[in-house]
Amino acid sequence: ASLDALLLGYDIGVVSGILVFVKDRFNLSLLETGNFAAALNAAAIVGALCSGWIADKFGRKPSLFISSLTFTAGSFMMAAAPTYRALVLGRYVQGYGVGAGLLISPMFISEIAPPAFRGSLVTLSEVSLSLGVLLAYIANVALAGLPGQWRWMLALGALPALAALVGIVFAPESPRWLAANGARDKAISVIGMVQPDLSRAE
Repeated sequence: ASLDALLLGYDIGVVSGILVFVKDRFNLSLLETGNFAAALNAAAIVGALCSGWIADKFGRKPSLFISSLTFTAGSFMMAAAPTYRALVLGRYVQGYGVGAGLLISPMFISEIAPPAFRGSLVTLSEVSLSLGVLLAYIANVALAGLPGQWRWMLALGALPALAALVGIVFAPESPRWLAANGARDKAISVIGMVQPDLSRAE
């Protein structure tokens, strides 16, 4: 779940390395360049608002899955964008994933983590964000000089999102959400995976 925070970190780092190339490729004005950079933040607000409703209505897993899926789609859309409009559209799609992930990731971790490890596990989101920035800088340097390097930088952002997608598929649903929605037996089963003693006591 903390990989969703890594996605934001990667975006922060990679955008600092591609703005010049994007500006030259599409012959953008300063306003257009700023709009491209800011599009993610605008979409992230929508993502945070919508994902909260999805998480409460359908569960934490579907919301996390959608956030990683939209980030993946947005990364590929931007990497293959033939026009400025397509590039910005991809950034809006990616921004939804970032906003949704930042809201749901710590919520999911806090609801499923054993109390003894809850604090440290929730902070994984912050650590992942910083790690994402570092990985983006490494990617910027490693890909420097390649033809179309900015497209490769954007496409690489899909890798941690794909890893998050796979992980979410195999992760259990939040026991708190299950219990709140009448699935007490399933909630106890999930708790038994991470807190066997508590599960037996129930």
